[in-house]
Amino acid sequence: MAPEILLTKPYNSLVDIWSLGIILLELAEGNNPYRGMTLSRIMYAMKNERAPRIKNKDKKWSEDFLHFVNNRCLVKNPVERADTYELMLHPFMKGADDE
Repeated sequence: MAPEILLTKPYNSLVDIWSLGIILLELAEGNNPYRGMTLSRIMYAMKNERAPRIKNKDKKWSEDFLHFVNNRCLVKNPVERADTYELMLHPFMKGADDE
């Protein structure tokens, strides 16, 4: 659930961008960033703490991937979060064409 939903702001496509970021983080790290927390603790964290980030401790992920997830998808303020058009132009997505 995107932070703006907790704050009862209107649903739009930027909520789905947040969800994409969470899914990519879960796939990269193998865990939900809120695993083991109670619902009230999750809600507090989503409202008051930094957005979750891929930590990349083992240096497994490219800088383009990390920027895509951490700096464009998992941005708490929806006004600053990337939209679908921006994500399609991101170097991480452009790199997918090379494969």
